[in-house]
Amino acid sequence: STPPLALNDGANFPPRVWRLLRINWHTYTRQYALSMSAAVASGMARAHRVLLLGSGMTAAPLVEYLTRDGTTSVTVASNAKHEARQLATSYPNTSAITVDIKSDGILSNLIPNHNLVISYVPYQLHPIVARQCINHGVSMVTASYVKPPLRELHDSACDASVTLLNEMGLDPGIDHMLAMQCFDEVHSKGGKVVSFESWCGGLPALEYANNPL
Repeated sequence: STPPLALNDGANFPPRVWRLLRINWHTYTRQYALSMSAAVASGMARAHRVLLLGSGMTAAPLVEYLTRDGTTSVTVASNAKHEARQLATSYPNTSAITVDIKSDGILSNLIPNHNLVISYVPYQLHPIVARQCINHGVSMVTASYVKPPLRELHDSACDASVTLLNEMGLDPGIDHMLAMQCFDEVHSKGGKVVSFESWCGGLPALEYANNPL
């Protein structure tokens, strides 16, 4: 990750947009410094081992992105043997294994050897994966929305200090969380939010999407 770039004072931004940028810019610059300090302190700069469950069409861009970092290795676990092997031969630091995650003991053997699990399996199977992640203290990321069976695991995940990160949307979604972060900071300092405007819908080019914004 690279640090947030410097903003020229109001250059090329309408006044209302500039006000919003200034509010969030200081927050994210501070968060970047804190997150980098925490990463160094906890050893996160060391090797990352990611277990990817599933090998469908969205798996290849994910593996390509993850393996840009030479310290990250990816294990593709799928019931589609050819797809998993194709990913393993196409990208560095990537291996493949053929599995049926509903089989007893498969996840229990795989998950403890990884730092993170990314579940691209059908959403009905996410609770199976999540329970094993909780049991072994490994966080899970999925692109699916939160369904009741997964929501029921919230307390267990919190007790185990395990993050279950699900799809949360861009707009509405991420913009709402950023808005509440901004509101909470204002309220914590005795301020009052009298108006709020949000612009959303654009994504940065992948080669520039390497800072907290």
